[in-house]
Amino acid sequence: MDQDLKKALKEMTDAISALSRHTVETRTNSAGAFEVERSIQAKLEILDERSKWHRNIGWGIATLYGAALVAIVTFWIPREIAIARSGITDSVKIDTAAQLLPLQIQLAKITGLMELRQSKDVAQAIDQSADFATPRPAIEAIKAIAQQARAEKLITSPSVLREVNAQIQNAVSSDPKLNKDAWSARLALLDYRSALQQPFHGNPVLTPSPAAPSLPLMQEFVFRDARQKLDGFFWKDIVFENTRIEYDGGPMALQNVRFINCTFTMKYTPRADKFAELILDQNDISGSLS
Repeated sequence: MDQDLKKALKEMTDAISALSRHTVETRTNSAGAFEVERSIQAKLEILDERSKWHRNIGWGIATLYGAALVAIVTFWIPREIAIARSGITDSVKIDTAAQLLPLQIQLAKITGLMELRQSKDVAQAIDQSADFATPRPAIEAIKAIAQQARAEKLITSPSVLREVNAQIQNAVSSDPKLNKDAWSARLALLDYRSALQQPFHGNPVLTPSPAAPSLPLMQEFVFRDARQKLDGFFWKDIVFENTRIEYDGGPMALQNVRFINCTFTMKYTPRADKFAELILDQNDISGSLS
């Protein structure tokens, strides 16, 4: 990433983090609070629009934009708070952290995607943008990076994805309210992990059959360009390629199953959580979800 832009983004990240750790005492009414919220939303829309410009107009203007965002944090937010204080009657607290969270998320995503486009290094992009001291922005940055890396067919070690997955799980353990966003990011990691598999040629490799599986057996088949629900079957010596995989958390078993460039649609359940671990840990997946 351009060094001037990287510096500007880092300065802005630090400023936002410092602001988000404090709650501002102010005197306001509902109309004043609404105006502050609307003004912040407008700035976020500008941020989202401008974040797309750098792809077309180059790093020089992107650097100027980074500096402009620093100015927003340094001057605009204090000014808006001062305006909200004036001419107002009821004493309330404005939760600055909540006000700044959307901006933190956008900034983390922009930082990660810019680093990814510059370096083509997934691990480095995650390291630059995913600070789990603020877990929600970190989780959203990881999701954006995984989706972009998959779209660009970038290669990374599966161990990078396993490590990031563990960090996300640790964040959820500390704050269960993060689970919805965390699960969405983990599904993006699964899609990306599947995209790292090489295209399949030939026939599935046959493995020894277990004794009397308790679920109906599906074996020795290649599913391509399909949509398949996994619940309720024992899948053996199967390849899924370019397939939308659906799993609702029912009993299932797998032996020597490979997912190549698949996408995963799953609600969070304990079994789905275990399935996600299997996908991230293995190329040819074997395991029982009963």
